[in-house]
Amino acid sequence: MEAEQRQWKSVFESRESYRAEIIHKLLLSNNINATILNMEDRSYVGIGLGTIRVMVNEIDLDRAVGLIKSDINEW
Repeated sequence: MEAEQRQWKSVFESRESYRAEIIHKLLLSNNINATILNMEDRSYVGIGLGTIRVMVNEIDLDRAVGLIKSDINEW
């Protein structure tokens, strides 16, 4: 695996998991390898401590940001 492919960057962050899931599915449907990194504190479920991040490979960062911006404008 190339070194660039192992460098993950946060492209979206939210306290609501459903928003992160929507963005995650948007990226996957556009052939961008993405993953969700859950940073919520499980000790305080429901209080909203921590965030959920959608991560992409650094090489896909610009394309992912563009897709997210255009999709959010449609919300």
